[in-house]
Amino acid sequence: MPNQLDIPFKKTFAVPIKQAVYDYLNAHGNSHPEQFKWDISRWDALRRDGVGGAAVHVDRINDAIRFERLLAFQVNC
Repeated sequence: MPNQLDIPFKKTFAVPIKQAVYDYLNAHGNSHPEQFKWDISRWDALRRDGVGGAAVHVDRINDAIRFERLLAFQVNC
C-alpha cells in the first residue's frame, strides 16, 4: 500500500465579482466603471474558469495560474 495522503481540493463558490467591483469603483474610483468593463469581465471569466466548477481537471491549471497572476499584478500596482 502506498504512503500517500488523499487531500481533497478546496471548494469554491460563485462570487459576484462584477457587481462588487462596479460598486467599489463607483464609491472610491476616479473613473467610471464602464471604462473597465472588459477588464472586469476578463477577471470574472478567469476566476470562473480557473477555480470554479465541481470537477478538477489538469486543463484548468493554466487558467488558475492566469487568475493568480492577475491578482498578484493588481495587488502590486
